[in-house]
Amino acid sequence: GILWKATQSTDTAFSQNGTITIYGVNNINQSLNINLNDTVAGIYFLNANTVSIAVYVDGSVADSNAFTTSQSIDTTQAGGKVTITEIDSVNNTISGSFQFNIFRSIDGQQKTITQGKFSKIPWE
Repeated sequence: GILWKATQSTDTAFSQNGTITIYGVNNINQSLNINLNDTVAGIYFLNANTVSIAVYVDGSVADSNAFTTSQSIDTTQAGGKVTITEIDSVNNTISGSFQFNIFRSIDGQQKTITQGKFSKIPWE
């Protein structure tokens, strides 16, 4: 695989209406947005049957249609999990890991993200 790392200035996470959103953009305008359906540490499964979702957009190419964890009911094409290991309410940071397959139904393309992690990113 290829290392994907968000630029530090774009790493952010926030809680709104009982959900967690984690967002980052790298230096070539590829973005990853993870939305989770609760606000506590734990394991969140992502697939076509869950509210939680991950969305990847490659803004560096002309065809910037999104890949998601929910565009296929086949979990070998789309789905995975996010583990929130720590929500630090004193320092307002969040940490965890993720791995999933993301799929784009418009053309049948798939990407696999493994060993994803975020560590002590700002939490609002």
